[in-house]
Amino acid sequence: MRTIKFRAWDKEKKKMYYKDLIIGNYAIGSHEFGPKKPNEVILMQYIGLKDKNGKEIFEGDLIGEEGFVLSVEFHDGCFTVGNAQPLIEWLNGRSRRQDDTFVIGNIYENKNLTQ
Repeated sequence: MRTIKFRAWDKEKKKMYYKDLIIGNYAIGSHEFGPKKPNEVILMQYIGLKDKNGKEIFEGDLIGEEGFVLSVEFHDGCFTVGNAQPLIEWLNGRSRRQDDTFVIGNIYENKNLTQ
C-alpha cells in the first residue's frame, strides 16, 4: 500500500513544511505554521518513490541524473517529468533507474535550477 503524504509551500513565508499537515475544507495547518487558508499554501503530494539516497520524491521536486534536471508534476492523473512523460515510463526507459535518480531541490526553493 502506498503512503499518502503531503508537504506545503507557505507562499507568504517562502518556506516548505513537511510534518503534521492537516488538510480540511477550510484550512491547512501544522503546529509549525498554524492554520492557513488553502490559497495561502501550495500542497504537493509524495509520489511513492525515493531517490538513490533514500529521499522521498514529491510533486514539485527537481530530479537530476547526469547533466539534466527535470521537474516532477502531476498531469492527467499521473506523476510526470519534463515534457509530461509519465515518471514511471521515464524511469523505465533507456537505462534510467530509480537508483540513478536524485532529488536536487524543488521548484520553489531552487528557482535558479529551473532556468
